[in-house]
Amino acid sequence: MINVSIIVINYNTKEYTKNCIDSIIRYTKDISFEIILIDNGSDESIDDLIPLFKTHPVIIKYFKNDKNLGFAAANNEAANIATGRYIFLLNNDTILYENTIKILHENILSGSKGTIISPIIKYFDKKDKIWFAGRRINLSIGKTYPIDPEGKVKTQYITGCALMISKVLYMKMGGFDEKYFCYYEDTDLSMRLLKEGGSLEIVTSTAIYHKVSASAGGENHSPWKIYYKTRNRFYFIRKFNKYYYFNYLLLLSLNFKFLSGEIIKRRNLKCAMAIITGIRDYFFGRMGHTR
Repeated sequence: MINVSIIVINYNTKEYTKNCIDSIIRYTKDISFEIILIDNGSDESIDDLIPLFKTHPVIIKYFKNDKNLGFAAANNEAANIATGRYIFLLNNDTILYENTIKILHENILSGSKGTIISPIIKYFDKKDKIWFAGRRINLSIGKTYPIDPEGKVKTQYITGCALMISKVLYMKMGGFDEKYFCYYEDTDLSMRLLKEGGSLEIVTSTAIYHKVSASAGGENHSPWKIYYKTRNRFYFIRKFNKYYYFNYLLLLSLNFKFLSGEIIKRRNLKCAMAIITGIRDYFFGRMGHTR
């Protein structure tokens, strides 16, 4: 049986996908693995990459979706196809520089059955700066905050950027909630596992490097990203906070403050409209892919 199925989703970022898979092939040693590549309805074909990858003795399964199903659904699709005992969800805008997948696999084997693990994730352009090393969740406003890494870190949240979990556990949990489409599906999965008594851990002995939010247009102030994060935050609070009606008021006030900043300070009407539309669509029950 294959040890790890590595899942990579491409959406209009062909060169990132090539570099990511090249780094997997180059640095992953002494472990059986397959790569499952899903093209999620990209405008630009990546068909020409497949012959390049097949020059290596690595199993690569390639599937194309006719439209963008979203990060959540595409990963669920790939997980169903996976034959590995463990699956490793890996953003295509990441790069490996060491045998991270084997290190993670050894760590998850030595842990309890109900565990999700992640490496340290650093910025690709600032390799000494940490982007993710575990976070805690504030259920009142649906926001996560960094924690300081030291040893093998217990965390309340693991990002879908680089996430290893047994396939049996992922399927048992129903995978990602596809109503999110993208953003907060990993926060949701983290909360569901914690509620079932599972564990989330950061393995600090290895790191990968992230070209942050490449397919979403950058880390901050992308209207597309702001829309989904705004809408999905309300949905997340509704699922996990029994006092969600009171927290809606708090969240609305925070969004109004952010909205004011976009209009007054940055004069960014597109981002301001993304906030308004995200709130509207949540309350009108418009989930999944809406933009």
